[in-house]
Amino acid sequence: MEKYSRWRDAGTGIQPFLPPVPPRSDTTVLSVGTNVIRLLVGPVLAIVRIAVVFVLLALYVLFISGIGGILSIAPPLQRTWNAIWKKILARIALFVIGFYIIHSENVSVRRGRGHSAGNQKQASVSVGSGDVIIVNSSSYIDILYLTFQFSPLFTQIDATTNQVRFITAQEAIAQCGKYPELSVDAKTYSLKEASQLAKKQGLGPIVVFPEGTTSNGRALLKFIPLFKDFSLPEKEVKIHILALKYEYNHFSPTYTVGNKAVHFLKLCCQLSNTLLVKWLAPNESPSSPNFSIANMISSSSTAAPTAAIPNAATDAVANDGDTVGAQLLTLLGGIARLRKTSLGIRDKIEFLDYYFQRTGGVKASVKKTKKNK
Repeated sequence: MEKYSRWRDAGTGIQPFLPPVPPRSDTTVLSVGTNVIRLLVGPVLAIVRIAVVFVLLALYVLFISGIGGILSIAPPLQRTWNAIWKKILARIALFVIGFYIIHSENVSVRRGRGHSAGNQKQASVSVGSGDVIIVNSSSYIDILYLTFQFSPLFTQIDATTNQVRFITAQEAIAQCGKYPELSVDAKTYSLKEASQLAKKQGLGPIVVFPEGTTSNGRALLKFIPLFKDFSLPEKEVKIHILALKYEYNHFSPTYTVGNKAVHFLKLCCQLSNTLLVKWLAPNESPSSPNFSIANMISSSSTAAPTAAIPNAATDAVANDGDTVGAQLLTLLGGIARLRKTSLGIRDKIEFLDYYFQRTGGVKASVKKTKKNK
C-alpha cells in the first residue's frame, strides 16, 4: 500500500507493520476444492474452538486465580502449581486454535554449519530461573507458546529508561499489537537486576521482546537498547535466543494492527496453523564460553546470507550505545533468517497514528499519544 510507504524500510524494502498478504493461491481443481471446504468448515470450526477457549479460561480462573490464590500462603508451592497448570492450559489452547504440532530445532550460525545444528532437539536447551530469553515479537500466539514451554516472567519495556517491569501472561497478550507505551508507570529494573531477582527468588526465566512491539513476521525491528551493561560472552546472565516464525497459506497468525477479536476469529477459522521454533545452538549462546563474534559474523556466507550480516539496523542499535544488543539482533536474524530493519517502536507509534487517522481511530490515537509524551 503506497499510502503507508513512509514505513517501508529503506534498506530492505520491507513494510514490517502492515498485515502480510497471503501468497497467491493455485487455481487447480484440488486447490479450489480445498478452499471451498475451508470456507464451509471454517466458521463452524471457529465457533467450536472459541467455545472451548472460554472453557479453558474458566479453568484458568479456577486453577490459577482460585486454587492458586489459596496457595499464596506457601509461595514455592503456589509457583509450582501455577506453572504446571499454565503450561497445560496453554498447550491445550494452542492445540484447540489449530497448532497441533509445533516444530522446534536448534540452529547454528557458525562457519561451516548448515541451518540445523545436527540432531539436537529443543529439549536439550536447559532454561532456569533468571535466564533471559530473547524473542522476536509478532503475535499473541507467542505468549501462549512461551507460557506452555516455560511459564516465564514476561516483561514490558520502558523505552525512556531502557528498563523492564514484570507483567503476567494475560497482560502480555493484552499488550500485544496495542499502541506501544514508551514509558511505564510502575517499578522497573535493569535487565540484569530483573535476572538476578528472578534467579534469587526462583521466579522462572524472563522473556524479553527487545523490539518493544509486534512486527508482521517478515523482518526484525530495531532493538531497544537494553543490553548496555552486558558483555560478550556474558558471564553473569544466561542468555537464550529464540525465533518464532509462522507459516501460512491463507491467513497469517501474526498480528500488528486492527481488531484483535476479529483477527482471532479468522485464525480460528483456519483448518490448521503452523508455528516453527528456532533456538540458537546452546554452545553458540552469548553466555557460552565458546561464543565468538568473529565466528558469528563470518558465518554470514553460509548460514544466513542476508540476516547474519551487520547492517544499518544493527549499526543504529550500536549507535545507541548498545553494541551487545546489535550483536544479539544479528544472531536473532541469523537463526530466524529474517532481515533487519532500521524501524523501531517509535516508527510503530507514528504508523499507528496514521493508521488510526485513516480508519477513524483518531481519538484513541491522540489519547494514547499524550500518555506516551
